[in-house]
Amino acid sequence: MKLQAKRRKVQAKRRKVQAKRRKVQAKRWKLQAKWWKLQAKRRKLQAKR
Repeated sequence: MKLQAKRRKVQAKRRKVQAKRRKVQAKRWKLQAKWWKLQAKRRKLQAKR
């Protein structure tokens, strides 16, 4: 295998992995935001009481 080809292959794989990681991270962030909103709501209610 030529060096160039190998390098291209490696880059492609890295890109793929990076994309997946980004996706997962985004999902986690969304979940976190949801939870924070819930917590804020609860806190507000607690303050009212």
